[in-house]
Amino acid sequence: MLIKQNDTPLSGKICNLLIIISAAWLLINLASVYFFLDGGKSHRIESAAYIFAAVILFKIIIQRENLTPPGGIIHSDEPNLYLKIFLLLLPVLIWTLLYIPYVSTPFLSDDYVFISKYSDSPFVFDDAGFFRPAFSSVFYIFLKIFGADPVPFRLLNLLLHLGCSVLAFKITERLSSSFIISYIAALFFLLNPLQAEAALWISGLQETLWVFLVLAAMAVYIRKRELTVSSILFSTIFITLSLLSKETAVCFIALFILIDYLAFGFKRGRNLKYSYLLSALILILYFFVRSRFASIPGEHLPAAGIYFVKTFLSRPFKSLLYPWNQAYSGVMPGVKFAIAAVFTAVVSLYFIKKKPEGMSLILSGLGFLFIPLMPLTGMFYVAPDLQGSRYLYLSSFGWGLLLSIIVYKVINRKTISVLIALFLVIALSLCLKKNLEPWGRAGEIISTLPADFNETGAPDNYYGAYILRNGAREFKILRTEKGLIHRD
Repeated sequence: MLIKQNDTPLSGKICNLLIIISAAWLLINLASVYFFLDGGKSHRIESAAYIFAAVILFKIIIQRENLTPPGGIIHSDEPNLYLKIFLLLLPVLIWTLLYIPYVSTPFLSDDYVFISKYSDSPFVFDDAGFFRPAFSSVFYIFLKIFGADPVPFRLLNLLLHLGCSVLAFKITERLSSSFIISYIAALFFLLNPLQAEAALWISGLQETLWVFLVLAAMAVYIRKRELTVSSILFSTIFITLSLLSKETAVCFIALFILIDYLAFGFKRGRNLKYSYLLSALILILYFFVRSRFASIPGEHLPAAGIYFVKTFLSRPFKSLLYPWNQAYSGVMPGVKFAIAAVFTAVVSLYFIKKKPEGMSLILSGLGFLFIPLMPLTGMFYVAPDLQGSRYLYLSSFGWGLLLSIIVYKVINRKTISVLIALFLVIALSLCLKKNLEPWGRAGEIISTLPADFNETGAPDNYYGAYILRNGAREFKILRTEKGLIHRD
């Protein structure tokens, strides 16, 4: 039987004491590992973090009655119109200035595989287990219109990333009714340093495309409390296109159910059951059609076990807490300790409050963080040099949603919240700038390869930015025989 805080107020006090103790233990282990053990025995941090998370989870359970619907979460003094315009334009301007120098970076690695594969037809399926006709159609159309010019492809990718950020803002605004919370959540998505791989690498178009379509579907789906036929219809179209862009989009149904519960308590009118039936039908049809063209590789399926569960829970947080390329910029133990310490302190302060508001947003953020990774469990990994960080593309929205509500409710002051938002713009931009540099250098390296380079000795990557891990043969053929690749 669960203990309710209202029935026994002592349970809340005990839980708060446990939060303080577990947070202190986590901080002690952080200091020990980063300052005295030179990063060694990091399992101590993980163990302490699991204890801290377990205590927080218990607090969430006893505070479950604080789940509140959209429009009833936040009561705040919002910025005036001119300040809003300034805050919205500033990060977009900085983001544009950061990415513009890399727009003309040459195709890299898998890009050449796709150029070769989809130059004649978008409907080419192989044994890799991929069934992505929407993505391949976009690639094919751009090849026919623009040829092997990386600029249009990269501009499309960046526009999709910007569109995803706008949708992240709109979804959060619908759930929180707060400009500041929505702004911070969108900031963490637009300027997140982990997004460099998905947004700048042309092969990352697979991520930006399916995520844009899923977020568009979500924005339409939650537009009104009463679920209308038009909302179901348009969200279904977006979801179908998303599934045809990348398999990971199957996570949509779990995300929709989560939001229906947390934001609306499943009280969305009689059309809700028809929406679920239609979603189930779409998934059945999708898997049936997909099975005719591609199978699911065995290595994509997870190996069950405690180790798998622990790594699945910890890996996203490791990357999201420390989003810089540690192979390129250095490990920076002092910075890592400072970030982890601030995060621990802010989370502790939020949950120690008698009735922390916005619990539905907290759980929604966790859902958006972990649910998109579930279809990837057998292959999900993000290296210290951020290889594989594209897998966290949608999860970054969940991370921003989670942090935005916690930070805002701990501060609870308009002026300070705006200053923190501006600080985040600067901090995230500096980190993103550093993470983009290896991609520029990777482009320079591939541009200087001799015409007769040895395919087996082709450079793999430059500090995590792919060069010719895949596509060496296709790159050589396209450059020397078909003349599709510009040598400059």
